[in-house]
Amino acid sequence: MTAEKLFQEWLGLGLNWEVVASRFERESGIVSLEIRETARLRESVRCLHDTGQVFCYDHTESPTWRHLNVFQHRCAITCRLPRGKCRQCGHAFRVRPPWEGLSTHFPKEFEAFALLLMHAMPMSQVAGLVGETDTRLWRMLFATEGKNHGVWLKFIRALETHNGHRHAVRQVNMDMSPAYHKGVKETCRNAQLVFDKFHVVMNVNPAVDQVRRVEVCLGAPGAGGAPPEPVAVAQEPGAPDGAGDGPDGRPGGEKSAHRQGVSDAAGVAGHLPQPHSGHSAAPLPRVVPVGAFGGPQGA
Repeated sequence: MTAEKLFQEWLGLGLNWEVVASRFERESGIVSLEIRETARLRESVRCLHDTGQVFCYDHTESPTWRHLNVFQHRCAITCRLPRGKCRQCGHAFRVRPPWEGLSTHFPKEFEAFALLLMHAMPMSQVAGLVGETDTRLWRMLFATEGKNHGVWLKFIRALETHNGHRHAVRQVNMDMSPAYHKGVKETCRNAQLVFDKFHVVMNVNPAVDQVRRVEVCLGAPGAGGAPPEPVAVAQEPGAPDGAGDGPDGRPGGEKSAHRQGVSDAAGVAGHLPQPHSGHSAAPLPRVVPVGAFGGPQGA
């Protein structure tokens, strides 16, 4: 059995297609396979409109598909696909090969293998394993410097030089920059804004953490901490309320720090949504003298 017959069996081409040439390019490390249709394909293909008999009208250029590796070497398939033409209605169409998938660059076997990898590992690792990048799927159309709303006008000018229209843009993927938001609204009125998931989460995480800290200070149920106990501050007998040994005649360090913490928590809580009806926030801890606990006053 020749190498061509062996690859034909591995690819499952049947009797309608055949491998006519195979070679290994040592410098690039690519196994190249050239495939061609057989006479039996023309007998089995029918018109897509009226199921009439067709004849080979012409052939397309030789596209290339990246197939699964052959002994860790990249495998590329090239084939000039035939175009059939109906003898009755004259409809011309391209014959679909059995290995073609949803993409124009990869066969269905490679697509299935890549999807299995994507379910098990990050995209960066999949790209490194298969040796492919997103440039096979998307192309960079325009790039410019700047972060203000004027960059969108530059993009529109470049788009119109390629017979594009600004109002034909349907979706714009961007971060949450107000400048970009303004630029899209001024130039692409029909575009729907799609915010990047990474930037949305990046703004949500600090806000959630701030709310959690305030709930811990307020002793809210389920906030991850128990309500703080009253703080006992020693003061001299007969000293008026508010007097202590702290700097500038203010209360001691623990009392001042606690009052400052309560003030900060109350300030942050002022920006939080009010609790729903039937639920009230836990009261703030009180600063009381030692005598309130029944013990002797004084340090």
